[in-house]
Amino acid sequence: MASLRDVVSEYQDDLRNGIAWLAFWREGRSWQAEAFHLDLDDTLYPEDRARLAEIQAADPRAIVVNGYYSGYLSEEMSVAELAAGVRHHYDNGLNNIALFMEAHSDELPPDVLEAAREKAHAAGLPFYERPYRGDDIDPYSYDGHMSIEDYELMQKLMEQDRERSEPMSEVFSILLHNRQRYEQGKEGLWFSLPATTEKLQEALREIGISADNPQDFFLYDYRSPQERPIKLPRDLVLSADVDELNFLAARLEKLDAAELSELNAALTSPQSDFHSIGQIIDYPDNVDYYVHLPDVTGTGQLGDYYLNRSGMVDMPQEWKAGIDTAQFGRHIAQQEQGAFTEYGYIVKSGDKWQRVHEGQPVPEEYRVMAFPQPEVMRDEIKTRQAAVLTAEAPQFQPVIPIDLNGKNNAERMKEITDRLEAGIQALFESEQYKAYLTAMSKFHNYSFNNTLLIAMQRPDATLVTGYRNWQSMGRQVKKGEKGITIIAPAPIKRKKEQAVLDQEQKPVIGPDGKPKTEEVEVTLPCFKAITVFDIEQTTGEPIRTLAPEILTAAVEDFDLFLQAIREISPVPIRFDAIEGSANGYYHNLDKEIVIKKDMSQSQTLKTAIHETAHARLHDKEIMESQGIEKDRLTKEVEAESVAYCVCSVFELDTSEYSFPYIAGWSSGKELRELKASMDVIRKTAGEIIDELTEKIEMMLEQKQEKLIAAVEAAGYRFAKEESNSQHLQFIPDGTHRMQGHLFAKSWNEVERWVEAIIEKGDPIQKERVERVIYPERFEQSFEEMMFTRKECRLSIYHLDENGSGRDQLFVGMEDLQKKGIMVTADQYRCVYSSLYLPNEDMNAIYSIFNDDPPADYKAHSLSVSDVVIMNQNGDMKAYFVDRFGFQELTDFVEERKKILGMENDIQKRDILEQTSCISFYAAECSEFPVLGEVHHDLNLPDALEAYEKIPAERMNGLKSVGFNLQEGSDYDGMMDLMVAGRSQREILDSIPFYKENKLVQEALKRVEQYIEEKSLNVEKTRPKEEKGEIQKTKSQKRREDMSL
Repeated sequence: MASLRDVVSEYQDDLRNGIAWLAFWREGRSWQAEAFHLDLDDTLYPEDRARLAEIQAADPRAIVVNGYYSGYLSEEMSVAELAAGVRHHYDNGLNNIALFMEAHSDELPPDVLEAAREKAHAAGLPFYERPYRGDDIDPYSYDGHMSIEDYELMQKLMEQDRERSEPMSEVFSILLHNRQRYEQGKEGLWFSLPATTEKLQEALREIGISADNPQDFFLYDYRSPQERPIKLPRDLVLSADVDELNFLAARLEKLDAAELSELNAALTSPQSDFHSIGQIIDYPDNVDYYVHLPDVTGTGQLGDYYLNRSGMVDMPQEWKAGIDTAQFGRHIAQQEQGAFTEYGYIVKSGDKWQRVHEGQPVPEEYRVMAFPQPEVMRDEIKTRQAAVLTAEAPQFQPVIPIDLNGKNNAERMKEITDRLEAGIQALFESEQYKAYLTAMSKFHNYSFNNTLLIAMQRPDATLVTGYRNWQSMGRQVKKGEKGITIIAPAPIKRKKEQAVLDQEQKPVIGPDGKPKTEEVEVTLPCFKAITVFDIEQTTGEPIRTLAPEILTAAVEDFDLFLQAIREISPVPIRFDAIEGSANGYYHNLDKEIVIKKDMSQSQTLKTAIHETAHARLHDKEIMESQGIEKDRLTKEVEAESVAYCVCSVFELDTSEYSFPYIAGWSSGKELRELKASMDVIRKTAGEIIDELTEKIEMMLEQKQEKLIAAVEAAGYRFAKEESNSQHLQFIPDGTHRMQGHLFAKSWNEVERWVEAIIEKGDPIQKERVERVIYPERFEQSFEEMMFTRKECRLSIYHLDENGSGRDQLFVGMEDLQKKGIMVTADQYRCVYSSLYLPNEDMNAIYSIFNDDPPADYKAHSLSVSDVVIMNQNGDMKAYFVDRFGFQELTDFVEERKKILGMENDIQKRDILEQTSCISFYAAECSEFPVLGEVHHDLNLPDALEAYEKIPAERMNGLKSVGFNLQEGSDYDGMMDLMVAGRSQREILDSIPFYKENKLVQEALKRVEQYIEEKSLNVEKTRPKEEKGEIQKTKSQKRREDMSL
């Protein structure tokens, strides 16, 4: 039995803090108590209302009190006093449970409920029993305030609303595009996510994308609504697939405003850990991974929060007043590695990240990507389907099997041999011979006999192997397919007696005077007939054959293919004028191949392959050393046949090839001789095909690596996962983001774009790209150019991780000074150097190399302990990146120049001639230069010379010399330095920008020197009498001034 004092003692904290409502009642002579909490709208939860009804039934006199709102209770009372207060309520019927339930009930009277329910159902709408108080219904949760039937109806109506509505974007939108339309300058289509397959297909049709041209589809841009922004990394969005993005949109749709703000802070943090869409999809399962302070955007606010609002600092208020909140906040952010963003302060909580969906397939219900079928007229559907089937599944020739009737292997091999001999006799007719060579080009690693057998049974075969081999590669032979018979080695091992030989290979004589013998195992070469199937006779997993980019290079990249032929040729290849009809020849004495100049690219390649075959097979010295003799026609048949095979493999045009002489050449030759020539052709063609394939693969890889480096230098990263050999995609870095993605159909197209950059790109792009493609054009490294050019250039230095300063990595200046460590240039290595825009300062550079660095920047983001040298038109300063701000290093520049062996004084170079930021002009009329003679884009000496040549007697105005500044600032443009022989310093110095600009001041100084020199020259040439008059006039003037 529990007394009231015991129960109150148990709940004393709840009574004192006044948060919960406490029910007290009696069951017999025992007191009971239970705590309840109200909903945000000050109403009871359904389950609590039901429980209170049970308590009321048990004790109608039960009360519900709160230490804050109810009288006779307070936080200063003892347990005895609290018990007395509760008894007072109970005994006097104060705060009775029935009154409490009525005051905090959200139920409507039964008659009102029923009438409302009938009206809702009559209108086909779900009915919610709770009074509506604004946005308090969660349509995704079943909360007991409506029937199951009403809840299901609500979900159905919501789905219908989603399907009917076409909002700009429920969560975010992606810009769907068609590559063909993009190249024509047409717009893409904004598409809202999440969405359905039907809506996506409708949008794809609108931009001309169907199952016929899926390779033309790509994502071009991304945006989110202003009222609910989502700061997804653009490059991650554009490199993801639509199903992933649809799933992401559905997940983010459920985030409340606070959670979305936290996500935006995490996404925009300089320390963001999000590197894939899959990670962002998992964010809703990891909202506690971060601590987010949305109203804290600076160090002072962070310091104030921790000091005064967090409850984590316990000290007298007067002590807190003496703490610098900004310094305190800066220290906290540094210690806990937090970050300030436009969405507030964010720091990791210490919880472990839960990987739920990342790396997993997108759930079926969110998969919407399916290309629509091409639209055709109804009465043409069947015809069109038949045509599509024919186009997509060409009719291959059925196998013409060799029927073998022999009872044993020997008999069957005899049948195959007979068929081969008959096939060889029929082979040497022009068209049949070409068909055989085509087959040989595909099966150059097979023997002549097997190549011929394959060509006889299935001329269009491309890849054959046995039944079980196809199974091991994930493919199955189709039902009803007939096999292709070829020959396979089947060696037989036998034991036989043979004589024992000594070291001199003479028989060993035994005791009986007879040669000794021994039993040995020998292998006898035998063959058997086996069955293989062509790949077109099977279904299943795709098989990688010759890479399509190699074939593309062979057809499109003439220079690369020709270079590959040069490298596999046993002799040099050169071009020259050749008289007569010959396209080329192999010179046996000079050991070189000569090809006629000015032929088509296709004919040049064919001739190069033909003559390479001659050089390999028919070199006079090689043939003599091997004891081989061949007539001229045999040599031509072999070389031309090899060229045909090679050209067939690399899909070069072979329509011009014909072999009208093949029948005459083969007639009268023995079968053995014919087979020998055919085997030579097969072997040589196979060697050339394999060597060319290897060379082209290697050269393509080198070329692509170089082009990727060049494109990165131009500001774009290669999207390898989203690209294939016929659709290349490049994502812009931060500097080039507004220019959008780049797309190309081939690496040749990329190469043309790179050459265009070198020819007419902006200065920064041009210099970096040209250095990648043509490094031989540059005598100095980027870093050396930074020290010798009077331009806006920078270099970034990282501590050498293998050097003496490796322990200083990411250590701030204050800590280094405490340890007595000096920052010296010999501890660093240059990781990046480039031009930069004149209006960029260290803060801008830091932001660029952290948020979205140039595509060709491969080092870590600009961090504590890194050093940056900035050359602003010859004014060079080195900055140490500290924990907060940047510290100037006064000796670093000279130390670095000494390491490089550069001149100690860069100022020896002409500051005005080493920059493209300033040019000079001379004008007949300073106020309106267009009214008379004017000379632009001069250096200063030439401008002064042009000024002197302008006749003074002209009446168009006062002649002048001025500058044209182009630094990317608001003060760019033309200004006078000298007008009518007078310096304009007073005007220029009245403008702070010009007064502080080193180029302007240097130009002014030189113009004033010119004016002074001209004045002295005039003085020297005047007569003495005139000088006296002048001096007298000056003296008189001084006296007059004094008398005044």
